[in-house]
Amino acid sequence: MGAISARGALRQALETIEPRKRLALMLRFKVGLKVRETARLMSATDSQVEHWAREGTGTIREHLRRLRITREDLDAAQLEEIWTGDAGIPASVKEPRPRRR
Repeated sequence: MGAISARGALRQALETIEPRKRLALMLRFKVGLKVRETARLMSATDSQVEHWAREGTGTIREHLRRLRITREDLDAAQLEEIWTGDAGIPASVKEPRPRRR
């Protein structure tokens, strides 16, 4: 499968994820926040964030597996731009804030 197909499949998978699970994924893996920071921003518990991220990644894996998208397809697709779309992330958390020292 080509890179464009992998990109489209991942974007489609992200769109199928419930908004709070997608937000948890984005904050954890795109923005790079720790579980506790993500939980604070989402007004949730650490275990809720972990659960949402686990379910979200499971949904993505299942979607990609059904479409026979491989790791090599994803690597070839250069998917950094997937994260630049809106994807339901509030503007206030799209970019990481500098950490206080």
